Amino acid sequence: MATVDRDVLLQEVLEILPSNNTVGGSLMRRINERVIITVGDDEVNHPEILCKCLRANAIQNMANATTSGGLKRDRTGEFELEYYNTTGKNFWRDWIISLKDICPLYGYTIPTNGLGSISFISGETPTLTIDTSCCTQEFT
Repeated sequence: MATVDRDVLLQEVLEILPSNNTVGGSLMRRINERVIITVGDDEVNHPEILCKCLRANAIQNMANATTSGGLKRDRTGEFELEYYNTTGKNFWRDWIISLKDICPLYGYTIPTNGLGSISFISGETPTLTIDTSCCTQEFT
């Protein structure tokens, strides 16, 4: 049973993540190590580990991006305009969703059900129904 080569994994993650990656090497190594521990430290799991490392590091990037989210700066001559772009576009969320197309290129297909699926909660408000048939006392 061969173990996962951490240096090769780190290099692959760095090469595949988009160029606006802000996760530093030491944090990325820790994230990758947690994924390896979760999936299993065996080279046969390399495609799954790679895909899940990409997702975990992209989630960290998405968290980092929220601090400067839509802040934009435009400079014209000696004037600089700073404003927030509120288009709602989230680059990292879109990239995470695209992993379902990226991961098969590296030998792993993301399950379409269960905990392995990648999904985001929409803005819909859930409906809550309370069954009061068991109550015999009036509450006010």
